Amino acid sequence: MPRITHWSLGAVLLLGCGGAQSPESAIESGIVREERAAQREERAAAADEARYDPDARALLGASGPVALLVAAPEVYNPTDRYRERAQRHRQHANQHLERAAEYRTFEARECALVPSETRDACPLLVDVERVDDVDAGVRITFAAYSEMEPVVQELRCHIAFAAAEGREGMESCALYVPGAQVSVEGHAVLLTTNDRHYVGELRRRARQQAL
Repeated sequence: MPRITHWSLGAVLLLGCGGAQSPESAIESGIVREERAAQREERAAAADEARYDPDARALLGASGPVALLVAAPEVYNPTDRYRERAQRHRQHANQHLERAAEYRTFEARECALVPSETRDACPLLVDVERVDDVDAGVRITFAAYSEMEPVVQELRCHIAFAAAEGREGMESCALYVPGAQVSVEGHAVLLTTNDRHYVGELRRRARQQAL
């Protein structure tokens, strides 16, 4: 049965169930993608560290006994490159973890007023007067009495949720189209995508959601 969220002074967003999403199963999840990348970098770092021998020594420029008589070659550690490579892998791992944290922060900020139990549901917009095509998406015009701020907040939350948690189970929701963006113009919402391959799909889904 659909969940209903009532806004005190504005439009009602009917939330149709989109299916539970877990970090383990969510496809295109920013958090999962970045954390898995960090794990790969950590494994690569550990493998390189295992190949590093702090006591290893070699002679730079020496190719045999004759070379030793001609010049005193420089002593160096031939495994230093593994230590340096491990450091780079660990830096990359930290960068991926930082991006995963940014996804969480983005979702928390955009969804501050949206209950967590409704974030994995696709909103059906009520009090819509018309839906018109615009460049890269649609303009959804609401009735003049609709309160727009909670509507826009809800839409932005779902876009942030999709970026952070993934899109599995949300194949019919316009807000979960890759590259989806939302902005407000008076009593109209511009719902667009920066991925031109999904413009037609976004328009189709948006019209299905608008009541």
